[in-house]
Amino acid sequence: MKKKERIKRRAAAIIGMVALILVSIPVGSCVSLARERGKVTALYYGSDDEWGLLEDLAWCSTEAANLATLADKYLPEGQADAVREARGALEQADTPGEKAEAFSALTVKVNALYNTLEETEMKEEDAKYRDEIIADYNSNADFISRSDYNTRAAQFNEILRTTPARPLAALVGIGEVEPFR
Repeated sequence: MKKKERIKRRAAAIIGMVALILVSIPVGSCVSLARERGKVTALYYGSDDEWGLLEDLAWCSTEAANLATLADKYLPEGQADAVREARGALEQADTPGEKAEAFSALTVKVNALYNTLEETEMKEEDAKYRDEIIADYNSNADFISRSDYNTRAAQFNEILRTTPARPLAALVGIGEVEPFR
């Protein structure tokens, strides 16, 4: 009797261990996916350690506002409104794709306003300020263009598409990351 009982316990232990392994693999995959998704979204939203794309976009928006204010001193009323409207569109955009589209439009408007101001006679200090504004805007735009966000988002999305744990990941709310383009 003791031998049969030991065999039953051993069989139950083996079945329990197999069940735990079968459950832990997809759960562990989801935990890993959630962690990796968090790393990717930190490149967009920022974290305690790093600036994200949103901070760089905010700096560009601030520089655009500064340029519009400077333009108001020298250009006829309403000349800087296109930049203000583009800034508003950037602020209203919600998703990374919408932000990218709005940022592209803002950049076009900022460059057009800068070109107009460049042809306008200005005080030397204001001309220097105009050039500083565009240099700062372009510097932040450069940070945005060199961000790893799109590459990392594409890598994450590919991993998510190919993982066997995708149905469970979708069930717990782990979805693809939208690129910034």
